[in-house]
Amino acid sequence: MNRIIFTTLLLLLADILCAQPNYSSLSPEEAARKAGKENKLVMMVVNAEKCTQCNQVANMGLAAARPAIDSTCILIQQPHLPATIIADNPFFIIPKEFFGVVFLNPSLDILYVMNSSSSFGYNYISAIHNAQAAARSQSASFSELKHQYYNKLGDFMVIRQLIDKVISAKLEPTVEIINELTRKAPTDSAGSVSFLQYVLKTAPGVGSFAQQYAEKNRDNYMMAWWRMTLTERTTINQRIAYKSMQKAIDEKNLNYAYQVAGFRQRTYTDKPEDGAKANMQLMLQYYKGIGDTANYMRNVFSFYDNFYMNVKPEDIRKQDAESLKSPRLPDSVQQKIMTDAIKKKPMYVPRLVSYAPKAQFYAAALNEGAWTVYSYSKNPLYINKALLMARRALEFYETAETMDTYARLLYRNGNKEEAISWEDKAIALKKSRMLPATEFEQVVRLMREGAAAID
Repeated sequence: MNRIIFTTLLLLLADILCAQPNYSSLSPEEAARKAGKENKLVMMVVNAEKCTQCNQVANMGLAAARPAIDSTCILIQQPHLPATIIADNPFFIIPKEFFGVVFLNPSLDILYVMNSSSSFGYNYISAIHNAQAAARSQSASFSELKHQYYNKLGDFMVIRQLIDKVISAKLEPTVEIINELTRKAPTDSAGSVSFLQYVLKTAPGVGSFAQQYAEKNRDNYMMAWWRMTLTERTTINQRIAYKSMQKAIDEKNLNYAYQVAGFRQRTYTDKPEDGAKANMQLMLQYYKGIGDTANYMRNVFSFYDNFYMNVKPEDIRKQDAESLKSPRLPDSVQQKIMTDAIKKKPMYVPRLVSYAPKAQFYAAALNEGAWTVYSYSKNPLYINKALLMARRALEFYETAETMDTYARLLYRNGNKEEAISWEDKAIALKKSRMLPATEFEQVVRLMREGAAAID
């Protein structure tokens, strides 16, 4: 179970909490036909299989955006991405455990993807705006480009258009299609700073042909790289590490995983400690991804001891308090601005900013580690260490999910009464936010019965 903490849960109005998304029971194909007749989009919400709270949060945000959704989309819900949507796809990467929203045209071509969920309605409204812009675009659809790609045997311009389409839809181009682009690029492209920038913005995989192509002429590469903004460069490095580690996991290639982790560490030129943290975090991701429990458990506690347990919660909360002094619109006002914008001026969506406190980030990371240990082991030594992590997470920020993690660890450690007390607190916090607590109620019932297995 993914123990993600959502910073926005406390900020919703009561009327939003009580509302519900207007899901249609139509299949994707039926929804597409209906969308074609009504000149709408198909808005496919893909649930998180291992994260109940992710789905709860999504429903809150979707309910808040319901007027905009009902007027522009046929809203459907799926337990996972249908194979028909992603079949025969060598062009983009979609995470195996994807959850979020996929916008489709009446031909079931992907227009835009919103990765993750949000309790803010305006995030969904903004995604609708982007999907509408993609639908109005004069560029070829995925289906058309795919047909051209196979008929023209990988024509350079078609490949570039495909990559443009993938990136504009907020998907990630595969390493293979980026490699093919550089292999078929005109000879003079290797000396073009603008083309090298384009290749870099596709986030070529670590050690790939495309990465070697971009770095072959060092002077041109440096000009291309440093002419981009810091935000662009940071995002590119994150994407390269993500897709490369996914490749390492898929292939169970430990040596390549080390190579990717080393690459990520070297990107932190000004912050060597953050580089070491990123290296260890990626290796934990690799061990977890391939199911190597032994190596995960061998490394997880040193990671959290080095980078999370030695941080003082009061220091982080002080930093958060300073950051919150910056003026920003209340979230309810931001939502009204976004809703009014899409009704009055569909071509314009204001840029609004939310702030996620660092304390919640630290709490989420610690809770994630504690939950993974709980999922992997019953060893008392490991459970005691995970208890310390969960307790420290609660010192940073209290959520129902962290309380639940802490309670289950306590129960596994033999502290039944204290475990029940914390699980009751988790249930009360859930209900105070008008969220379902069925899973936690089942757990606490089993705790009271003294059951050996509560999951």
